[in-house]
Amino acid sequence: MHLSRLECRDFRRIEALDFRPTPGLNVIHGGNAQGKTTVLEAVLFAATSKSHRTTTERDLLRHGAAGFHVTAEAVRADRQVVLEAHWWQGAKRFKVNGIAQPRVSDILGRLAVVFFSPEDIDLVKGGAGVRRRFVDMELAQIDPQYLTALQQYRQVLRQRNELLRADETLIEVDLGADVLAFERGSGMRCVTNMGAEPVALPAGELLVTSAVVSGRVLPPDTTAWLSKAPRSHATDRPHG
Repeated sequence: MHLSRLECRDFRRIEALDFRPTPGLNVIHGGNAQGKTTVLEAVLFAATSKSHRTTTERDLLRHGAAGFHVTAEAVRADRQVVLEAHWWQGAKRFKVNGIAQPRVSDILGRLAVVFFSPEDIDLVKGGAGVRRRFVDMELAQIDPQYLTALQQYRQVLRQRNELLRADETLIEVDLGADVLAFERGSGMRCVTNMGAEPVALPAGELLVTSAVVSGRVLPPDTTAWLSKAPRSHATDRPHG
């Protein structure tokens, strides 16, 4: 795969650009503050919907413009892929080969990009979260199943943290990777990695959407098995 064309309008300091790199190594050179890094940033944004310098798309807008547009064309082994990224008055839209994508995540992997900049020294000096985000982004571009699992994990983590914030008397029950469960006095609430909403349950009952928990079939006597599951108080777990 190689990038065959990059078009930009009103992206950062670039008013208009039509760049056609050749296969192999391309060197972009010029004076300071002339837009060399911006060209690379435009490729990254078209491929991932992300910038390495900001999380606010408005910062990518050229001064005085109402919106920006980036088109990246790539040649794969068997076909050509055209990615279009458009931002207008706070809303961003993406197309692949002229077809609008309902989710931003649908563009990942169409043009695989590994971006390295001076800011990436944080991969060495920064915290573990920086390294996880870097690895997550690269894996999500090459493995759609990984991206799906990552999205489900983040959804469950948000639900779990919301439950713990709402009621600090909840106790988290460790049932393995497939189920997150919480019990409190006479009732229990449960979330799963299938994205189910938390559900209030009577005492001694457990809601699961998978018959397998930690590689084992859930036994018929759920209450007895649950009573032996390890517990950790909510206050012992970080909420972030």
